Amino acid sequence: MLTTLHHNSSSSDQARELRNLASLRRGDICQFADKPAQICRSVVIVSGKGGVGKSVIAFNLAATLARQNAAVGMLDISDGAGSLGLLANQNGYWNLEHVLAGSRSLHEVTLSGSGGTQIIPGGRHLLNTATIRTAAWRDLNEFEQRQAWLISDLGFDVARARSIAAVVDHAVLVTTPEPTSVAEAYGTLKSLAVAGVARVSVLINQADSNEQAARIMDRLRHAARTFLSSDISLAGIIPFDPVVAQSVFRRVPWIEVDPGCPAQLAIEQVAQRLNRTVSGQSEGFFERLNGRSASRAA
Repeated sequence: MLTTLHHNSSSSDQARELRNLASLRRGDICQFADKPAQICRSVVIVSGKGGVGKSVIAFNLAATLARQNAAVGMLDISDGAGSLGLLANQNGYWNLEHVLAGSRSLHEVTLSGSGGTQIIPGGRHLLNTATIRTAAWRDLNEFEQRQAWLISDLGFDVARARSIAAVVDHAVLVTTPEPTSVAEAYGTLKSLAVAGVARVSVLINQADSNEQAARIMDRLRHAARTFLSSDISLAGIIPFDPVVAQSVFRRVPWIEVDPGCPAQLAIEQVAQRLNRTVSGQSEGFFERLNGRSASRAA
C-alpha cells in the first residue's frame, strides 16, 4: 500500500511538473508571438555624379554603426562590380540577381563585412519588381527584420534614386566641394523634391575645412528654399584625410586603419546624428518597395 501511494504521488508530481512546464512553454510562445519585430531604420546613400566617395561613405557608416552594437545590413544598389563587396575584401560571384531567379538562396549570396555587417550584392535588380518571386520578398523581409539598420549604396541614376528614396526612412546625398559635384547635387535635390521625397540630408565629403563646407551647405540650402520650397539638413562633413585612400587599398574601414583619424571621427558624428533623427517604420523597406511596385502595376 505504501508503495502504491508513493507511486501515485510520484506520478501526480510528475504530471503537475509536466503541466507547469507546458504552461511555461505556452507562455514563452505567447510572449514570443506578441513581441514585435525589430524596427529597422533604412538609409540610402545617393549622389548626383560618380567619384564623390558615396560607396566609401556607405561602407564606413555601416561599419561605424555596427561597432555601436547595432546589427547592420548593407544593400548594394550601385551598378558595376559591387563596390561594397570589394571594399569589404569580398569577391562573391553570386548576387541578388541569382536569388530573384531562384538559383541561389539569399543566405548563399550574402557577404560578411566589417564588424559583423551583412552585404547583399546585386541589389539594382530589385527595381525589376514585377519579376520578383514571393519567396524572395519573404527572405528579404526576414533579412531586414534581423537588422537595426539597412544602409543602401545607390548609383547616381536619378530615376532609380527617386524610386528608392521614396520608400526609405532617410536619404543622404553626398557631394564634394568640386563645383560640378555641387551643381549635380542640387539637380538631384530638385529631382527628389519633385518626386515628393522630403527626408533628405546632405553630406559634404573631402572638405578642405568646415568653413568651406558651411559655404556650400548655405548655397544648397538657399537654393532649396528659394526654388524648391523645401529645407535640407546637414548630415555631416567628412574632411580630406589620407587614411581614406589607405583604407580603400587595404579594403578595410577607416576605423581599422586609424580609429582616431579625422574621417573616422567625422563619420561617427554622422552616425550619431542619424541615430537622433531617423525613425524606423513598422512596415519595412522591402515591404514598402514591394507595395509601391504593386500599386504602380494596378
